[in-house]
Amino acid sequence: MQHSIVRGHPYRGASSALPRDYYNLLNEDPKNLRHNGRATTRSIASAFLQGKINCDDPCATASLNNYLEAEGTKRTPAFIFERLFIGRLKRNHEVSENWYVSTARNGKPVWFKLTSSTDRLGNLDLEFAASLKAHGFQVWKACFEKHSLQLSMFGESPETLGIQEFFDKNPCGMPLETGRVRPMECTHEPHEATAYFLGQLSRSEANDLILSRIFINCFLELTGGHPYDIDAICRLDDGPIFIAEFKRKYPSASGAFGIDGHLVTLANALPPAHPLYHFILDDPTGRHGKGRDPASALVSASEEGPGFSWFGLHLAPGFQHRFPDSMETRGPDSGQRGGRRKQVSIPRSSFIHLTGAGTRIDSSVLYSYCTSTGKAQKDVLLSKREPALG
Repeated sequence: MQHSIVRGHPYRGASSALPRDYYNLLNEDPKNLRHNGRATTRSIASAFLQGKINCDDPCATASLNNYLEAEGTKRTPAFIFERLFIGRLKRNHEVSENWYVSTARNGKPVWFKLTSSTDRLGNLDLEFAASLKAHGFQVWKACFEKHSLQLSMFGESPETLGIQEFFDKNPCGMPLETGRVRPMECTHEPHEATAYFLGQLSRSEANDLILSRIFINCFLELTGGHPYDIDAICRLDDGPIFIAEFKRKYPSASGAFGIDGHLVTLANALPPAHPLYHFILDDPTGRHGKGRDPASALVSASEEGPGFSWFGLHLAPGFQHRFPDSMETRGPDSGQRGGRRKQVSIPRSSFIHLTGAGTRIDSSVLYSYCTSTGKAQKDVLLSKREPALG
């Protein structure tokens, strides 16, 4: 049983290293963790851990908008742009989503693939997982079933662990004592354009989005490993399996893009066979557009509209040494949790300008491009090749 704690009575067999916040969330009424009557990451986590969310159909428990009340002000429209990016990749790439990373106490990444009980893993997932394991990484499958989460290790015995057992056994050596579901800077009602595009999601798509947020916010955060999600695992034709990270951004006053610190960790930890490509959709409104709904510039859920520009860069291991400058954001400008955030500063001129908006991304140009040159040598048209048949 997933939640083996009776309210007010800690589970006697549990290790003292279990996340303290785990017990707090299990023993608190989720309604008491709401903020001004609105959902928070902690109220959702409490409801989930107590088995009060129907994970087979989370929209049956509450609407998508109710769940997204807990997300940061900038995070909600980001879901729209991420879907646009994934859709663009799928035009000519094999793509797998719902991969996550959390960091063990020894500093090594632990990989998680979130799947459903009805989905069979494709060759891309299986090949990528096998490669990670061959390089000494732990890789776990996670699956929501009814009101709980089940986890099992790729390629090992069929043993399946619930959340309580996963924390109690701690097979990945996670720093559980520091695990905590962190509150976000809660958003208000979505702006009109963002609300419109979210309203276009099917029930299945809305459920997938909800479960992806529950997985990272309400489970992985409790591992204490500073988790992050991977936007996509991809392959173009017979090229290498690569990791694609995406952001909608605009350059700083100095003409540079800020690159999040977790990408430094990821680039340095990945096996050489799997390069990390960072794609940026340059927002033409820049800082002048602060406070507006970024989704209002979209033509549709799959088309970004005029003025946007695509850029890409292969983030090779140690790229932060090639680009030693940094930038810092604070408060509302600092992502979904506010506070202070330090980023690697990379000049926009160092990225490859992927021109030809509205066609297909040719990721192969990024693999052949060496970041050590420090600047883009040419603009590269997005590939117009047709996707492979079959």
